[in-house]
Amino acid sequence: MTTREYRWGTNIPAIKSILETFEITGVLELGAGLNSTKIFYESNIPTTSIETDIEWINKLKPTLIENEKFKFIHHNLGIHFKRTFVQIDEKIRKDSVDFYKQYIIPDMNFLFVDHVAGLRIDALNELKNHFDVIAYHDAEEVKLYRYDLLNTEDYIHIMNKTPVVWTGILIKNKLINDDTDNLLRLTKKLKINNIEYCNIHSVKYNGTVELF
Repeated sequence: MTTREYRWGTNIPAIKSILETFEITGVLELGAGLNSTKIFYESNIPTTSIETDIEWINKLKPTLIENEKFKFIHHNLGIHFKRTFVQIDEKIRKDSVDFYKQYIIPDMNFLFVDHVAGLRIDALNELKNHFDVIAYHDAEEVKLYRYDLLNTEDYIHIMNKTPVVWTGILIKNKLINDDTDNLLRLTKKLKINNIEYCNIHSVKYNGTVELF
């Protein structure tokens, strides 16, 4: 397994732990992934995956066949996924948020963000109040993705630190207030799934799960 493939899959422990802890009834995924989208697809949870790269969508489609519970949406932006916050016009960032909003339906309660670098922080801040649970990948790259601008009001912020790449998680306070054991269950599952993922790929687990 290559280092790149290992990095791509470091969101797996966080996604699995969330699905195992909370009753997820619908997912909006920003940025189709080799691993993340497959997990959502196999979970049979209604999922809409929005992706800017049509070639990437076409690569995934043969194994992730669209059906009444799963669909790809091509967001035809015409910009490279590595384009940063300062390299993307404010109007494009705003229009992108509006584009995402039209696909939010009442049963969606999990937002997963792993798409164009410069669009992530606006998506998180502008969409989060529609969801009970949010996860975002590459959380260690605070300045690159402008995660320093993240508004966590009304949410518990958890950082799942696997070796090399981290995943940030936001849990709406109400989910924890309604069942205080949810937080304990989630942190336990994160540690178990982190170790399992690292063992599968012969990587020593020296990460942590931290609450903010």
